[in-house]
Amino acid sequence: MTREQRVHAGDEKDVDLSDVRAEDRNAEQRAEYLLSGDYSTSADDRDEDQDDHKDVEPLNRDKDLDDAVLDEATGRREYLAGQTHEHNAHLLFADDQLDDGLTPFFAFVRQFEPATVDDDGTITTPALDDVDPFEAAGTTWDVDRLADYDDPDDAKGTAKYWPGGIATRDDDAGDTYYEYNLPVYDIDDEKRNRRINFQIRPSLPDARQPNGDRINAMPVDLPEGVRVEINASNVDTHDIVDVLQALIAEMGARPGFYSRENIHPWSNVFGLAIYVRVLRDLADDLLVGPDDGLLERLAQFSSRRDGRGEYKWNNERVTGQRSAVALNPTSLNRLYGDHAVGKLLKSYLLKHASKTPNDPDVAPTDHPKLEVQWNREHTPNDLTVRWFDDHADDGEIGRETLEAELRTYLLNCLSWAGLPTSPDDGVFVDDDHFDQAILTNQDDADRLQLVGCPIDQVVEHERSVATRELLANPPTEAESDVLRAASDGGRYDGLDDLADAADRSTSTVSRTLRKFERLFERVDGVSVADSIVRDRLNELFATLDSAVDRVERGLSHLATANQQVDDDSAFGKWARRYGVDLVDDRDGLELRLAAGNFSLYELHVVLRSGYQAAKDTIGIDELRFLDAGITYHDADGDRDSLDRIAVWHGSSLKLRGREDVFALD
Repeated sequence: MTREQRVHAGDEKDVDLSDVRAEDRNAEQRAEYLLSGDYSTSADDRDEDQDDHKDVEPLNRDKDLDDAVLDEATGRREYLAGQTHEHNAHLLFADDQLDDGLTPFFAFVRQFEPATVDDDGTITTPALDDVDPFEAAGTTWDVDRLADYDDPDDAKGTAKYWPGGIATRDDDAGDTYYEYNLPVYDIDDEKRNRRINFQIRPSLPDARQPNGDRINAMPVDLPEGVRVEINASNVDTHDIVDVLQALIAEMGARPGFYSRENIHPWSNVFGLAIYVRVLRDLADDLLVGPDDGLLERLAQFSSRRDGRGEYKWNNERVTGQRSAVALNPTSLNRLYGDHAVGKLLKSYLLKHASKTPNDPDVAPTDHPKLEVQWNREHTPNDLTVRWFDDHADDGEIGRETLEAELRTYLLNCLSWAGLPTSPDDGVFVDDDHFDQAILTNQDDADRLQLVGCPIDQVVEHERSVATRELLANPPTEAESDVLRAASDGGRYDGLDDLADAADRSTSTVSRTLRKFERLFERVDGVSVADSIVRDRLNELFATLDSAVDRVERGLSHLATANQQVDDDSAFGKWARRYGVDLVDDRDGLELRLAAGNFSLYELHVVLRSGYQAAKDTIGIDELRFLDAGITYHDADGDRDSLDRIAVWHGSSLKLRGREDVFALD
């Protein structure tokens, strides 16, 4: 785990596409395919300082935090939709019914002719200057122009164009086609943070440079049409095409060509992130807290298992300034489901967020975002995300699936942290873009895969694996020595090193590894599979040695008349394995398990094997064993007890209430 102060697009300062790609180190290489090009992206400010604030009510701890909103009309659950923070895509528009597929591109180009460029870089384009604010997606948009800014350095993006690298066809004018940058923003957002940057380029087959060399990044059979690179901030994905069409219409070009029906199957997505904003005190405690904070728990849990990830934090200015956990699909699949993409979960504040968030005058942005984004660095390099799910081939996914994966992970993480998945003013803080009252539609809700916190469940399962392995085929004394050495010594370079540590032969080590293969990992050496198995083995071994004498003394309490119980019998070995202390007093016989902590499932397995051992041992009164009470330590280390090992349920005698004792005979 490392600490760094890297800034991701949308975190704390003016950013552009290079900032996004700096966090995704593979992006530049992965962009060398279908819709790549020489991008000239202007700065896209994602800073969100706002003057407005709202009163925040305290969290109602009596509320069911895992419950979603129930739609009374449909009877279905509805969940927080979250706010799309960034969306990046390459769209390819093509219409095979056109005689010349580049006609829509030329219609767009004509809106920039004639044009002049002043000494200060201002573009004077009569048609573009005539573009008035236009309506789309329920609000009003306008083109971002350099002339709007007193200081050009404050510009978040300006309309501009430049000569591209694609040579023109023989019948077209000029040496290369021009490429165009058109940023638009929601005029209701004073800071212009709700915006879309459109970069428009031609598409044609067998594209070549002016010197005649083929442009290998563009497929030879690319259709004639228009390529549009999209970099959107705080805009819902379903609004993007509507805004593009409205802009084209306002410019006097052909909006119908830019319809969803003309989006080519090769169109793809290369960035997506969704967030909610959480009350600072709750985030500091439940999300980034040093002990039980969700990000810390995810990092520790995943670092002990196969897969790949990163945990980074920055608490230099204030605690919780930025914390992030990135996991690849292998690690995420340990938690639930089948993940196609790597994900980055992060909680972060603005660079100059208030250090006193409980002040009634703080802005919403003084509370942190909890955001999940598609992390391409931790995603298989060959994965392509198409714009539509219907366009995804084998080994690919679509945008709708990507959105469902991200939203599912975000909602699950809220739930695992003990936060609600539905609106709650005592938990969530609305800002200029995030509105907790906006819920998922039913199609989106049906795609969610919400599960209980898997971390503790998986830990218990892995503890149970260790228990079952030892119970199913108990180790010999020599094998126990190997297991002890492996659980105590970390990773060994080879069998010889482990044999030396156990003071046993390499053949014994080899036999032990084969016998208990599920308990070991053999990558770059030999070691116990993970810390859960190691801890469990240590628990089982730690108390057994000191309990042997007590076990031998206690066996007589289960013996039938005039019988002696051999401490090497099946029951004697079982009792030593778990350090069972048998105590007989006026309240009856009690078994005390000294060998570590036990979940209810593990306890059932131990008692079942004990009953079998009692039946297999001459001289043991197995019915007295079933009638005995038992004291043990549960999975959390707390002392617990049962009045009887087996109890009657109707006509069945149940071992720990789970399994019919008579069925074991």
